[in-house]
Amino acid sequence: MRLQHVPRAGRLLQGRGAWPRPRLNPGVRPCRDGMRESFDVAVVGGGVIGCALASELARRGASVVLLERERLAAGASYGAGGMLAPQVEAHGPGPLLELGLTARALFPDVAERLGGGFDLDLSGIVRVTFTEEGAAELRSRAEWQGRRGLQARILDAAEARDRVPGLAGDPRAALWVPDGQLDPARLTVALAEEAVRHGARVREGVPALHVGPGRVDTAAGPVVAGAVVVAAGAWSGPLTAAPGYPVKGQRVVLRLPGHPLRHTTWGDGCYLVPKAGGRVLVGATEEPEAGFDRRVTAEALARLLRAAAAVIPALAGAEVMEPWAGLRPGSPDGLPLIGPAPGLDGVWLATGHQRNGILLAPWTAHLIADALLEGAALPEACLPERFAVTGSGGAA
Repeated sequence: MRLQHVPRAGRLLQGRGAWPRPRLNPGVRPCRDGMRESFDVAVVGGGVIGCALASELARRGASVVLLERERLAAGASYGAGGMLAPQVEAHGPGPLLELGLTARALFPDVAERLGGGFDLDLSGIVRVTFTEEGAAELRSRAEWQGRRGLQARILDAAEARDRVPGLAGDPRAALWVPDGQLDPARLTVALAEEAVRHGARVREGVPALHVGPGRVDTAAGPVVAGAVVVAAGAWSGPLTAAPGYPVKGQRVVLRLPGHPLRHTTWGDGCYLVPKAGGRVLVGATEEPEAGFDRRVTAEALARLLRAAAAVIPALAGAEVMEPWAGLRPGSPDGLPLIGPAPGLDGVWLATGHQRNGILLAPWTAHLIADALLEGAALPEACLPERFAVTGSGGAA
């Protein structure tokens, strides 16, 4: 096989607790020893983006190795709320909204292909506000999204309370949009399992130390590949000198058995994502100044808990199951970095997805696979060359 659109690649060598962490099925084992020496593509990063890439490329016949520094779904793909929310998060028309709408439409087919197992729910998200300023913003959002031809409906008080049982006080406005959510860690592992079924190798506990043309250096030895795709989340920048940076996010899981929350609900200062077993994920802070600090802080936790109880008062009596902090991969303009890494021949980037990594994962995998295997063009808005990037290939 010869990859397309890879500069100077040449001919390829052939050859913890209450919130459960999903594992690969016993019959689908990751490779730890005996990894062959060369591959069509080496994917660096075992989060949802990396696993989607490995799955897509392997299904199309490429030989793939996936290298993960810790374990699959160990970072943001584990702690994320799993929302598929291009409409509820959009502040206005623009490329990120359009990318998100395209990506959201892929998930029914992804669920069918994988046989479900990751709790896909596209029944909608409700955004509520208790302030007049927030109400004006929601009405404006409904108007411009309606002009775009999207479903976006302002709910009356009775509808809001029906969709969000236990809703507090007197909401000034509520907006429903057809977004959704899923279990991101289970999706990540399902994609990795699919990749393995199609011949990909998965190596956990193998950090990439250096990337360069046709090569990834690891503590376990070098990996040779026709192309290297760096999808290492917040650690992609240190590996490639890409202009991405970590954005710390903190969240907490609450458990309130019997609570009938059905829809993901955004309030003033938090979002509430219902999960199986009476659990509600409450998120999330956004701390770009924190660097690589992954500590849970009392101040952030208290703020999230107050905000959750302000939306649904019964949550004040819920059991706190799991505080968590992790790092999202940010970018200077809020759009992902997808395409060749300037200054690093044969190295590609798939990072910078910020809050939209789960949503954009299958779409990103399609784009990269089309470009690598068929020479297809990539969206200009996402090309890393839009920034002045000079690759260094240094250690993560």
